[in-house]
Amino acid sequence: MEVPFPAADQIFERGFTRGVVLITEMRFPSGTRKLKYLVVLNKHPADSPTLLFLTTSQVKYYDLFPHIDHIRIKPNTLAFFPKETILDCREVLSMERADLKRRYQEAALKVVGVLPQDYLDQIDRLVASSRFISMRHKKMILGWL
Repeated sequence: MEVPFPAADQIFERGFTRGVVLITEMRFPSGTRKLKYLVVLNKHPADSPTLLFLTTSQVKYYDLFPHIDHIRIKPNTLAFFPKETILDCREVLSMERADLKRRYQEAALKVVGVLPQDYLDQIDRLVASSRFISMRHKKMILGWL
């Protein structure tokens, strides 16, 4: 069910904060489509583009390579992650805020929760030391001037 635009705009703006966890269908380069959880990273969420980390419940790779920058969330630690979930902190996904808002208005994107501060602190430490994340993205994520 679509939400009327003015109401959707207000709800979206009020709920769109750093650490918010979204769920939406993503299309991958292989052409496959899959519902994915995304975490908003921007220190100032009104900035565009919106920077996000993808999550996965496919943990085997991270078991084999534990040194990879990631955060492991145990099952049911957070209500919106019933399975063991990995927050891959190596690759930043960039999406236009207007696209996220449009998806929300069309009920193709939902807000499922917000990461607690201790997870955001872990993200900040991994982002600050990352060799994979660009300085431009680090500045947007960490609020560096």
